[in-house]
Amino acid sequence: MNTIGLVFSQSIYKELPFNVLKSFTPVVLVAGTPYILVANPSLHIKSVSELIAAAKAKPGKINCASVGIDSPFQMAARLFETLAQVDVTEIPFQGGGPAMLSVMSGQTDITFANLLAAQPLINAGRLKALAVTSSKRSPIMPNIPTMAESGLAGYEFNGWFGIWAPASTPTTIVLDLNRAIVKTLNEADVRSQLEKDGADVLAGSPEDFDRYINSEYTKWNKIIKAANIHVD
Repeated sequence: MNTIGLVFSQSIYKELPFNVLKSFTPVVLVAGTPYILVANPSLHIKSVSELIAAAKAKPGKINCASVGIDSPFQMAARLFETLAQVDVTEIPFQGGGPAMLSVMSGQTDITFANLLAAQPLINAGRLKALAVTSSKRSPIMPNIPTMAESGLAGYEFNGWFGIWAPASTPTTIVLDLNRAIVKTLNEADVRSQLEKDGADVLAGSPEDFDRYINSEYTKWNKIIKAANIHVD
């Protein structure tokens, strides 16, 4: 099992012992997990459109707490910069928790955070929620708009995780694994727990997952190359 970060790695790292698109056989896309754009309340920014206006007025002035190269946190921010056509200064931290703490303390202005981890801090007024990154609102925070609803057309980012097998795995085994995993994911208690954790259960076919991986690679390879993100 791995995450969206596996797809990022193909574009970021010049030398890998594998090829994400060729070395593995997709088995099943398990679930997607949206992130949430949050700001320090003292910034007095109430929406994504206000954030974009502030970033355009003073390029590089707004800083964003990030979590290292090839993390979903960083890529969510890069997609925002690309579509909004703004220049935001990235400040790296070693983990999502420290990144959120930096925003709460005023050390940084914004961050893209794990929705479930940020929820209690938002409810307590320590972080200002601006938008969720998925294409639809999250059922655990339905009052928070999506990035697209907030005026940033085309923005969609989901952290996701899925299961692969070696490329040489026989098709019959891949299909057996897929059926067994999909059956488990669709059990009421399993689905309920994942949804409580903010995940959107997907559980499609191997072909669905293969198409999704390729579309994600195409999308993120373009963004990563444009942003010149790489590790030699």
